[in-house]
Amino acid sequence: MPKQHVLILGGGNMGTALSALVAQNGHKATIWTIEPDVVKIINNEHHNHKYLPKIELPAGVRATGDIAPALKQTNLVISALPTQVVASVVKNYVQNFTAAHLLLSVSKGFVKDTGETVCRRIRHIAPRVRVAALMGPLFANEIAAGVPCAAILAGANVGERGVFIDVLQSPVFRVQETDDVVGAEACGALKNIYAVFMGILAGLSYGWNTKSAFITKAIQEMAEVVEHLGGKRETVYGLAGLGDLVTTCFGEQSRNRRFGQALCKEKSIDKALQSVGQVVEGVKTLEVIDRVLKGYSGSLPLLKLIKRLVKSNGDPHTIIEQFFKKNM
Repeated sequence: MPKQHVLILGGGNMGTALSALVAQNGHKATIWTIEPDVVKIINNEHHNHKYLPKIELPAGVRATGDIAPALKQTNLVISALPTQVVASVVKNYVQNFTAAHLLLSVSKGFVKDTGETVCRRIRHIAPRVRVAALMGPLFANEIAAGVPCAAILAGANVGERGVFIDVLQSPVFRVQETDDVVGAEACGALKNIYAVFMGILAGLSYGWNTKSAFITKAIQEMAEVVEHLGGKRETVYGLAGLGDLVTTCFGEQSRNRRFGQALCKEKSIDKALQSVGQVVEGVKTLEVIDRVLKGYSGSLPLLKLIKRLVKSNGDPHTIIEQFFKKNM
């Protein structure tokens, strides 16, 4: 396979981890970030101490603060930007994207202004750009450290999926594929909400029996929503759904889980967010979920419970146990 050049949008932990993976596979990776200090330290020291400390970056990784010339140098783009930032970046630089560009999104959330998935929003803003999504249980530091993991690449075109699979796949980073872009992206967004709830259960010291019962309920609700949005139920039971849900609900690194735990302690959304210190996609997803579910006639009782717990000042134990008696 010829050596490729990949532009990675976002110099945070995921963007940095994927750049390391691309370079370890023998390709060139350029990270675009608006943070000059991150550009400088990556180029001078081959580290990103701010977002992914203790990981040495391969020589094939470089960083830049100028996106326009970077887009001219390659047609392969991976977006590791926060969900609510992706659309504005693509819109601001839409004239620099061409029909030759392939863009792979790893953002997991719904766009706040429209309720769309990220790929669908990008297609509306830049219809010339061909888009796909990388979903699944992916903690950035484990990717960068070479810990075995598996992801699923969702795209409408098998050839375009293959281009990114060739760049990303390694003996320890395995990539499955699907044409269910809507289902995969919806799973990636929805699991953030349920992971917040699992953090709340942990913060309230509920046991594994309780958590397992609720995980089962979460999967059932995710399948209903995915189907409503036009995705496939089977996607929910694979890496994009169940796999990512387990990681995000129970992994100590999960920001959504940590937020739920912090909310039990701080009793304030703002203070809990400050405690986590990074973007919590589950909170963003809760803010837009009513728009996403417009026209849906089902009940989704667990989702309603989570919204109530996050926004309510009532006793969480009482609220949860009343729900359990009625709905489980």
